[in-house]
Amino acid sequence: MNSQPGQKPNNPWVSLVVDIALPVIILNKLSPYLGEDGPFYALLLAISLPFGHGVYGFIKEKRINWMSLLGLLNVLLTGGFALLKLEGIWFAVKEAGFPSLIGIFVFFSSFSKKPLFGFLLNQPGLFATARINEKLDLLNSHDQYRLLIKRCTLFFSGTFFLSAILNFVLAVNIFKPIPKDLSETESANLLNQQIADMTWLSYIVIVLPLMIITSALFYYCIKNLSKITELEFNELVHS
Repeated sequence: MNSQPGQKPNNPWVSLVVDIALPVIILNKLSPYLGEDGPFYALLLAISLPFGHGVYGFIKEKRINWMSLLGLLNVLLTGGFALLKLEGIWFAVKEAGFPSLIGIFVFFSSFSKKPLFGFLLNQPGLFATARINEKLDLLNSHDQYRLLIKRCTLFFSGTFFLSAILNFVLAVNIFKPIPKDLSETESANLLNQQIADMTWLSYIVIVLPLMIITSALFYYCIKNLSKITELEFNELVHS
């Protein structure tokens, strides 16, 4: 385990407001105030918020966060599909495709020298990495630690495959075909509404349950890490 002191984790409330709440409000409420092309401008503004937030994160951290990069690509694809006036199944495939790709990446990382779950445990401020390493050396339990991280990484990949299934089902039910008799402005407004619904509903229906599952996985990891290192919880998490 290696620690990287001096970095502060992202504020989840800022992400919730900038990436979820404000884009939904913009897509739902702002179009009528932006003139004839209001839906188009509302869409651009809505996707620019999570995009700008992601770019700011890259600049601030001075390193590439691959999960955030995939999130940015997801935002760009959503905007691109909308601007190209694609609808229905295209969005459903996209919503299922991204978590599937992440799940595949996480799954195969479990067989590499650096499983992804080990990277998560090394995030600044989470664990007393120096103390844990000392105990692993003292008890000669590095093999047990690596096996635990591999197992947790495999379980973690499953959460993304579950997310892909839930995303697809939700998207199929939200992105209905847009009636051909609507005007261009009405069609754009309806698509923006569908994107907004997908944004906030996916957080409630998908993100929150997966956060609970991930929390349970962390509990499982901590419980077993405590057995391997013979350290109490407070000793694991406090430097």
